[in-house]
Amino acid sequence: SIFLMARGWRRASTPMDGSFLYLKDPSQRQGAVVDELPPVPPGVLRLAFISDTHEQHEKVKIPEVDILLHCGDMLLANRHFTTGYSEGKLEAFLKWFATQPAKHKVFIAGNHDLVIESLGAEAVRKRLPPGVTYLESDAVELEGLKIWGCPASTGKSGNKAFQKGEDPCGELGKVPEGADVVLTHVPGTWCGQLSDALEKRKPKVHACGHVHRKYGVHRIGQVLSVNAAVVDDAYAVSKLAIVVDVPGPKEQCASG
Repeated sequence: SIFLMARGWRRASTPMDGSFLYLKDPSQRQGAVVDELPPVPPGVLRLAFISDTHEQHEKVKIPEVDILLHCGDMLLANRHFTTGYSEGKLEAFLKWFATQPAKHKVFIAGNHDLVIESLGAEAVRKRLPPGVTYLESDAVELEGLKIWGCPASTGKSGNKAFQKGEDPCGELGKVPEGADVVLTHVPGTWCGQLSDALEKRKPKVHACGHVHRKYGVHRIGQVLSVNAAVVDDAYAVSKLAIVVDVPGPKEQCASG
């Protein structure tokens, strides 16, 4: 099967108990595995992060949130498959993504998502269901939060989508002023320009994936950085969506 081919000799990890990994605010240095989430406090926005679903998105439990964010690698291994096959898998992901219990859904691409790079951002956006946003080195404002996403990455994988630029680290370092949430496929520590930009811009949350075994809660300086890759190195879904409660914009808090 495709997944056996991807796993090779690697063993699947033991799945995590619980439903979600939860942080009640971005200042926390570790999350708590919970079966149920507490009520959302007034003036707070609830975000859920996932990454590296690799065509197994239906196995991931998604909570009711304000914004659901995916950090790339929706697909598996495009170098082995036809464009038509991958387009079908992308459509299946988008259909699932649009039905999840979030007011807004945002995603970027990863190095396995060659069909997205081949189609181009404009063509991808024409396929999006209502409520779904695709970011490619640009930003969107949702619920008063400025969200910036960039798919560029570096690495030695045979899957090289969005790795062809002359300076991928330079692209990752273009985090704009005022960004509240930053999405990248690679971890912030992989590129000095990215880690420097995160420490300078100080978003509420940075989220990434790509390195499956680095799932969890990290910090880059004072910035919360979550690796939301839900599969292990054997490409088995064994991790949980990461939920972070963040303070809403001051105007929203005052009016709410």
